Amino acid sequence: MAAGYVDDHKLILYRDGAQPRDITAFASDMTLTDELDTLAAELTFKTFISPWDKYTPKLALAPGDKVRVTNQGKTVFSGIIITVTLDGGVTAYDRGWYLNKSEIVLQVNNLAADQVIRKACAKAGVTVGKVCSLPTKITQLWTGSTPSDIISDVLNTCTSATGKQYRHCVDDSGLQVEALPSTPIKAYHKPAKNIAAFDITWALGQVSGEDSIEDTYNAVVIAAEDDGKAYIGAQASNAASIKRYGFMQHIETVTENPGTAVLGQMVKNLLKNADKVGQTRSISEIWGCDEVKSGVVLRFNSPAFGIKGNFRINRVEHHYGGAGHTMALEIMALEQVRAAAEGKTDAAAIKAASTDKVQVFGLPDLSGGSDGGSGGTIVKALFTAYYPANNALEGGYLDAQGNRLDPSKHTCAAPPSVPFGTKITVRDTGTSLDGTTFTVNDRGGAIQIKNGVYHFDLLMSSNAECNRWGRKNGSAIIGGSGGGSGSAVSFINTALGEVGYKESGKDLNKYGQWAGHNGVAWCVYFVCWCAYKSGAPIPTSYGYVGDMTSYFKARGKYKSAGSYKPKAGDLMIQGDRHIGIVISAGASSCETVEGNCSNSVKRVTRSYAEISGFCTPWG
Repeated sequence: MAAGYVDDHKLILYRDGAQPRDITAFASDMTLTDELDTLAAELTFKTFISPWDKYTPKLALAPGDKVRVTNQGKTVFSGIIITVTLDGGVTAYDRGWYLNKSEIVLQVNNLAADQVIRKACAKAGVTVGKVCSLPTKITQLWTGSTPSDIISDVLNTCTSATGKQYRHCVDDSGLQVEALPSTPIKAYHKPAKNIAAFDITWALGQVSGEDSIEDTYNAVVIAAEDDGKAYIGAQASNAASIKRYGFMQHIETVTENPGTAVLGQMVKNLLKNADKVGQTRSISEIWGCDEVKSGVVLRFNSPAFGIKGNFRINRVEHHYGGAGHTMALEIMALEQVRAAAEGKTDAAAIKAASTDKVQVFGLPDLSGGSDGGSGGTIVKALFTAYYPANNALEGGYLDAQGNRLDPSKHTCAAPPSVPFGTKITVRDTGTSLDGTTFTVNDRGGAIQIKNGVYHFDLLMSSNAECNRWGRKNGSAIIGGSGGGSGSAVSFINTALGEVGYKESGKDLNKYGQWAGHNGVAWCVYFVCWCAYKSGAPIPTSYGYVGDMTSYFKARGKYKSAGSYKPKAGDLMIQGDRHIGIVISAGASSCETVEGNCSNSVKRVTRSYAEISGFCTPWG
């Protein structure tokens, strides 16, 4: 620990072909920021610039220069200068910055998680130091993702499987990955040679924070999709938490079958970590100690400030100079009881409030980790909205590529790892936009991937529309041609995306125009168009209901109504008159999407009594 010495931080400049230079005297406001969810640590400082004063040293710092912060000869930070401003402001990052910079393509099949991380780093040219054993098997394709995003995805998967949390950083020896420690360290500060070192947790500046259930879930379901069918592999819930806070459920989507044993452990771990009241605290000023880094644990004993017990460091800012070495901390309670046990002291009551109901059903062998499309991948997503406006919040009238923003073109902003031109299909928001496909043409500073959740900002037409939308949690299909191809999910999503379309005149519509037979009854052309766009195994050259029915009857893929419960993606047949696409089915009726229904594309509920049969393209 830092108990034996007085802080003596130095800033050293390194340039190719030159001797290292101590520039401490020429730097001020030096701040080192280290955040748990950010791979690269950041160093900022100011240098004095006076072009007219010949006596002012000319450092001429430039991007690419190397800097190092040392304390009593020990390296505290080592990195590269990224930005230099005209007024002398300098920003440098450690070598983890390179893991955020490059985009790569990586495909793995049943490979141990630690090996996946090594492969991702190798593609980015980043040295790997010590990576702890991560035996969780990974099967996934990343296209245009940064190694940083891949590492986060992999570690989140490991956390779900093992219940352990992990941290990663990059130092002079390369990438380091280890399980987050749970044992608190002793952190000391020694102000001067004639003053004894003291525990920094004894003297706190201003403390603020909050207790919140905003990110709390008391029910978890692990689910998968395959060929248009949804499967629940396992579920867990806490009745005491539901009674106290209300029902709050999280759906975790998996793309492969990990086995019943792993499913059971995963759902337990997910609920255990999610069913807690979030307790965060900020300490505006505290004496500095180099051993305090993101991820480490400190023990506080200041109940008057609302911090008693072990707390993990989520973010630390080290400030050097001025009053000496000080820090600002963001911390989170480590030893948290389950949500419904908050405020309880009786051991039996705490145990009862922590008792979960767990059910494991298992999953079938899944055909893949996507929606069945070409390159489509299902991810957890947060959807927000913006509109064209000339203000700082909205960002102007042009997208990130310099094109005019047009809400009619279904544009969205996506994290930097999702390439421009990628198709994003909205799912699971419970709104009319489910099944709608957007194209990535924009970026945003806050549009990032956090804790495995992809943030997408959907372009809408007005401030009022954005306010009505607000924030929606759901999932997204990334990739493919408008939500993928070749699966019932893609077929249904394509159809749902057309709901609300109206013909422009008597039987005049884009589906008939596409088929070359505009101006005639078009319910079959609508089905064929959706099949063409999604790659569904449905003939696309028919225009008559009877012909479509005959095609499937000849192949043994037609079922009479009354003797068969339809599946999502089946075709609903009403004699030779009408056809629609089944999106869900109940005991006495089914819901469909139909073209040429009152001159438009509509969602309709049909009783089985008014249906003659079903074509079954999916087997």
